[in-house]
Amino acid sequence: MIPQSIAWITLSELNIDYFSVQHSDDGVLYSGIAQIKAAGNSNNAIEYSFNHKNPTAGANYYRLVQFDKDGKFEEFSPILVNFEEHVNITNDGLTIYPNPNNGDRVFVKIPENDPDNVSILINNVYQLDEVGDITFINQGDSGLLILEFEESLNPGIYIINLLLGTNTYSKRLVVR
Repeated sequence: MIPQSIAWITLSELNIDYFSVQHSDDGVLYSGIAQIKAAGNSNNAIEYSFNHKNPTAGANYYRLVQFDKDGKFEEFSPILVNFEEHVNITNDGLTIYPNPNNGDRVFVKIPENDPDNVSILINNVYQLDEVGDITFINQGDSGLLILEFEESLNPGIYIINLLLGTNTYSKRLVVR
């Protein structure tokens, strides 16, 4: 299996001690796979990430738990990532812009010039949101797709998974 990158951004922090990245195969029983020290107090956007080196084939649920210095914690909604053993997952060749984005329209440059045989899945990192209706505008054989969202995406971090044949390409999209 290829490592799964888990990333998130805090727009501000107040009294945060650390984040626990948790993993589950069934979405019920979670175990911590990383503990990431937080900045603590900040009024600036801070990016965090962790690479899960051994995701399992099939369903992988990820959950983020934020722990404060006073002992309080906040558990965020899990996200589901499915891996199939025969699928090649890569970031090579996929370009998404502009990124960060305002959530209205995204340009996707695909690594293969067969945009008629493409599937796209967009997940919000923090919650299982419905993204809503997306209009795909195919720019011919250039490999460029334009994704227009009927309703603007809410601010947050999204993972765009693009499937072309047996290849899956993943990229992170930040909406501000």
